Amino acid sequence: MGGGQTPENPLEEAAYVRGDASIPPYLVHLSHERAQVSWRTAEQTVGFARLALGEVEIAAHESEAIQHNAIFSRLQPDTEYTLSVNGYAPQTFRTHQRTGEIRFAVIGHTHGTERPNHYPDSLLASSVLNYRPEFVLHAGDCVFQSTPLHWKNEFFRLFRDNLKAAPIYVAPGNHDSGWPFIDGVDLRCFRELFPHSYPKGMGDGPGNAYYKVRQGPADFFFLSYVADMTSKAPQVRWLLEGLEKSRAEFRVVVYGGINSYFDKQAFLDLLPPEKVDLIVNGDGGAPGQTVDYPNGMARVTMGTGGRGPHPWLACRANRASMALRVMRTDGSIGETLVLNNRTQRDAMAVELRPARNGKESHVYVLEEPLMSDRIGGVQVRLKNMGEGTGLCYVSLRPKVRTGTGGFGFRSQQASYTERSPLLTFFTPALRPMGSQPFEVTKIQIAIPPAKGLGDVQVEQVWLFPRGN
Repeated sequence: MGGGQTPENPLEEAAYVRGDASIPPYLVHLSHERAQVSWRTAEQTVGFARLALGEVEIAAHESEAIQHNAIFSRLQPDTEYTLSVNGYAPQTFRTHQRTGEIRFAVIGHTHGTERPNHYPDSLLASSVLNYRPEFVLHAGDCVFQSTPLHWKNEFFRLFRDNLKAAPIYVAPGNHDSGWPFIDGVDLRCFRELFPHSYPKGMGDGPGNAYYKVRQGPADFFFLSYVADMTSKAPQVRWLLEGLEKSRAEFRVVVYGGINSYFDKQAFLDLLPPEKVDLIVNGDGGAPGQTVDYPNGMARVTMGTGGRGPHPWLACRANRASMALRVMRTDGSIGETLVLNNRTQRDAMAVELRPARNGKESHVYVLEEPLMSDRIGGVQVRLKNMGEGTGLCYVSLRPKVRTGTGGFGFRSQQASYTERSPLLTFFTPALRPMGSQPFEVTKIQIAIPPAKGLGDVQVEQVWLFPRGN
């Protein structure tokens, strides 16, 4: 963005020095003991931030800047504090509990190429606010162009009330990264507005913005997909090292990445499936609701893509499981995905014995019927794959037909290759559209024929009972 030479260039100045963009105080990060607050003034100003517990002021911050950033540490867990910033009405937030369940939301593509009022943006913001999450994940495309003025009008104004109580962690999309890239990728404005603890190896250049956030039982890794996503890229090396070192119960990788800025499959092939519990994607090209399993890893995609009201995820996580329920701003509710803690899941795994194997369908019978909402997942290992990529899906077969006449639940299709023969399917706690759980007696593995593949067979199947 910086250094443009032509007068008509809307980004002829570096975005982060453009004035006329005062932004009210907002939470950048919040935990059980720490709060990070930022605000922006239209010009260089002395800013004051004061934090109070009840009527007693416990901390203060002073800065002379355009972009102000205050960090308050050694706070008490699950405690309400009052924040006062000069010129703005006092606002309150509550720190997180030290342990226990966390509650968060996932959204995506709240602007980008979207026209103003194209979708019910304010309804999305209010729906998420009413859920009262402790934090929000945003899969990118918050603005049309990444200048403070665009961020003020298209993001901070929309989520003003949300950001008083909960931070929104953003994986920057292409529109958040200097689009239309007159001077190349430029994430300096994003990094200044969201002053996270970026890795030291990232440097100060305009080309990167990646970071990690720990919340409760999960490590969340945020990438910028318009930056280099190849194996030698700094953010990819940082991600792989972080996944290897992580001791969190859940590891979640967040990046927009639904469009054509990079080789999506090549990047997925770099990820170790055993180290990734969930991938969050989203952008303007995203379908309204997507749950799939590339290379055996669970992935959700949040965005609009011209298909109606924004979907979003209402999520809860504890050390045993993570549940993600698809919500829509038209009031309807989709399925709930349940991911079990990997260590616990592996300890509970029950290997199933085949009852009947065909060329395309493999049936496994449970020793005893199990209610569908007590099944946390099914893992399948395939063999005899040739070159190319195939698809596979899993069906939970009921003891009797469900009330709606359905056959039970069929998972989304997962892709497999010779390199990634192990597939994990996470099942919803209920059937889609909220009908009642049903007794499962059989697991069916379906492998549709695909060109270039051999006589693909199922080698092993494990069922994972759902944790508490």
